Order: sequence, then C-alpha cells, then structure tokens
Amino acid sequence: MKKYLLLMLMAIGLASCVTVEQVTHTNIIDYSRFTKNGIFVTESNTVNFDYEPLGSVVATSRGPVASYLVAMTVDMDKAFSDIGKKLKEINADGLINLKITNYADKYYYFTTVSGMAIRRNPIDKSVVTTYQEVLGYIDLIKLEVVEAYESGTKILTSAQMSIEQINKAKKKFFATQNQVFFYTNDGLKTNTPYMAIQDNHIINYATNEFIPLK
Repeated sequence: MKKYLLLMLMAIGLASCVTVEQVTHTNIIDYSRFTKNGIFVTESNTVNFDYEPLGSVVATSRGPVASYLVAMTVDMDKAFSDIGKKLKEINADGLINLKITNYADKYYYFTTVSGMAIRRNPIDKSVVTTYQEVLGYIDLIKLEVVEAYESGTKILTSAQMSIEQINKAKKKFFATQNQVFFYTNDGLKTNTPYMAIQDNHIINYATNEFIPLK
C-alpha cells in the first residue's frame, strides 16, 4: 500500500512539472485570385465608391471525401476562380460583404463563400469642375487634366505610364482623389483608359489586374 501511495505521489509530482506549450495555427486566405482578374473584394459591407448591386452570391465548394488520412480542405484558389467566372458572366467587377464559412459532415468538407455582387459605376459626369489643366510631370511624362468631376478625374499622359509611375502620380497629384483614369491620345479618342486608380488600387486594363497602391 505504501509503495502504491509513493508511486501516486511521484506521478502527481511529475505531472505538475509538465508545461504545455501554447500553439497558434493561422490560416491566411489569399484573395489575389479575385484581384488579379479585376474583381474588387472586401469583407466590409460599405465602400467609398458608387456601385450597382447585382445580386447575392452564395457559392458552396465541396472538398474530398473526409478521412483521417487526408486533410479535409477545399482548394480555395479553384473556388475563387469558379466564383470569379460566374461574376464575369453577370458583368460584375466586385464582391462586398464577403464571408467565408467552413463545415463538415460525416463524409465531406465544405466551404461557403457569400457576399453581394456589384458593378462599380463609372465616374459621374454631371458636374465638370475643371478641364485642360497641366498638372506636371512624372519621369518626363506630362500629366494633363482633360475632365474633372466630383467623383473622378480623366488624365491625359504624353506616354503610357508604368505601375511604379502611377504610384508616384498618386502620391504627388492625387493623394485625396479616389478615382483617376489615365489615357493616352489614342485611348482618349476611343474613351479607353489604360490604367485607373480606384479605392486605393491600380487597375491595369491591359492585364485586367487589380494592384494595391504602395
């Protein structure tokens, strides 16, 4: 009996010395599949630009058969790609109030993506505040205001600017403006911008990319 009690006390003593290390598992969901295809996404239900609501999006992706030997996950890159195709079909270029939920049943793992599909409105041409004003230069490229409205500005550039030069122009000339559209002379004739600044991102129309401003 004494031997049994001694063993119990030793076990309790050893257990009290064991330290359980805290472990944090962090998963980051990459939204670049959307933004690379020109689709604005935000988890917020409010944005600082005008848009047309097109409808609610509820997309459920099913992963592989649940198994203790196989990690139960959904390929989010493929899921976002499939959702992006559907958004393009309805001419949407944004998804707001984005929510992602995961759950599993006995056999499968599921991920549901929901939000509101929107189409961003072009700049409002109701009020022209200025026009034909030379702003200055970025790396010897002249920037000239063609038309300016309450919600955006059309800029003519003497040559097509790079992403780096657009970032410079934002900091130098457009720090307080939310929408700026850049044109060459040829693009101005057909009303086709080559790049734009919208909601702290650069839109590259040639590659259909949505690039965060630096």
